[in-house]
Amino acid sequence: MSNRVISINLKQTLTWGMVLCGLVISSLIISISYVSQRDMLLESYETKLRQNLTHLGKHLFTEFVEGNNNQVSLTLEDYYSDSKYKALFLIQGETLINETQHSAIGLQVFNQVISQAQATATLRTLDLTVAFDPNQQHFLAAIPISPKVPVAESADVVRLVAIYDVSTVFLSLKQQLITKASILAVFLILFIIALLSFTHYFIHKPIKRLIQVGDALSTKSLSSRADIVGHGELGVLAKQFNVMAQTLEKNWQQQLQSTQELQRRHALINSVFEALPDIFFIINTDGTILECHTGKSDDLYMSPEQFINKKMAEVLPSHAAKQFSQAIKSANQRHQLTQIEYPLTIADQAKLFEARLSPIPGTDQLVIAVRDITEKKRQEEVILHHAFYDSLTDLPNRFLAMERLAQQLFDAERNDELAVVFFIDLDDFKRINDSLGHETGDQILIASGERLKQSLREQDTVSRLSGDEFIVLMGGFKHTADITSVADMLIKLFHHPIIVDDKDFNISVSIGVAIYPLDANSPKNYLAALIPRCTMPKVMVATTTVYLIKR
Repeated sequence: MSNRVISINLKQTLTWGMVLCGLVISSLIISISYVSQRDMLLESYETKLRQNLTHLGKHLFTEFVEGNNNQVSLTLEDYYSDSKYKALFLIQGETLINETQHSAIGLQVFNQVISQAQATATLRTLDLTVAFDPNQQHFLAAIPISPKVPVAESADVVRLVAIYDVSTVFLSLKQQLITKASILAVFLILFIIALLSFTHYFIHKPIKRLIQVGDALSTKSLSSRADIVGHGELGVLAKQFNVMAQTLEKNWQQQLQSTQELQRRHALINSVFEALPDIFFIINTDGTILECHTGKSDDLYMSPEQFINKKMAEVLPSHAAKQFSQAIKSANQRHQLTQIEYPLTIADQAKLFEARLSPIPGTDQLVIAVRDITEKKRQEEVILHHAFYDSLTDLPNRFLAMERLAQQLFDAERNDELAVVFFIDLDDFKRINDSLGHETGDQILIASGERLKQSLREQDTVSRLSGDEFIVLMGGFKHTADITSVADMLIKLFHHPIIVDDKDFNISVSIGVAIYPLDANSPKNYLAALIPRCTMPKVMVATTTVYLIKR
């Protein structure tokens, strides 16, 4: 069943409908009244005519029998006092019997209608017959002069013929009809005016007001209200309209406030975007970029607008695109923060970027924060280097040496090999610092560390513990004899002078040796075993004499 409702122009429909209904009703009332009065008058005059002719016929028959022709003429003349008798005469066959002024006029009128079938039938009737001619608006009546009717057919039968004119009656009836129609028209006009006033104030005006409120609401003028009083349908509709307008106004105010708040937050977010060094992307689950925000365009190799509606795989090199695809998949599956690092070359500069992917709750989208961490990584490497390397000689410091020593012991135990730690101390180094200055002493330390480093294998470690103390970590030995040869090589390294500022410095060194697993089985035990061996060697101690040659 269809719920469609058809709407019409109520204002025009009611107005013209009432006018047409009034005209139709008025026409029907006037027509019915006219026909009813006409029929009543015709019936009344026909009855009267029948009675008069019947009485006159009997009276004239008596006069004929007694031979009083003069009395017949007088009687007929008396009836002419009724002005409606247009003709009243006696006729035998087609011959006029009484020749009077009125009878001659009547015969003339009768001859005008004698050719009609109705007049002929009336002329030949043997009984009282009354016929109405609507065109001429008169009655045509004929009755035989006889004490009884009907009479036998005979050429000698005398008939009384009457033409009774009622046109004046019809004229009066029409005048009455016009008067009644005028009165009815006035009443109808007043009724229509009253009805139009009623519909205007109680239907058209409320509907117009509702339309105005609807137009106002459609143009977001939500403060408009339909001020219609009453409990009718339009009043109920107006109340519902007002409730709807109030609700819309309230919702609009809330939406406006929300929009203003969103604009404020959007401006705040844009400010944050501009203040942060990050690049922000909003993507969906298939990697399509929906938004791009950045306050630092130097890290972009194309404008932010060019990223929109493109996939991450389309705007990144293959290695970075592959990392992003895996990260997007992981973030969607785990619903948690995912972090990746990837290198890019921008403006012929190699950079390292960090991307953090986080799902947006309640959506199928992710936010990606991309930051250039090139300088950060460089600083971290510098800090890490300073933490594990000596700032003067750039050799591994005590912390890194201890870590590598622990790993060396683990490898030696696993491979069933010997590991060795050489403790090297520069003799009388304090005298060099005191006599020549710390700058010269530092240069000698740097040259000593470099000489040790260049003479060893790549997998070996040369570390500066502190001051003028160095250690050398070596592994992969099967016999102690191999260790002795390495110790001799280290001692011979310092048989050649160290040149600093065009000066030759002959340095003597003391070397202590600790072997795993013969002397110790932990890094701390190694150091504990090495320190006394620098002065009182147990396995192998080699010393040289310090010579200072000035040139």
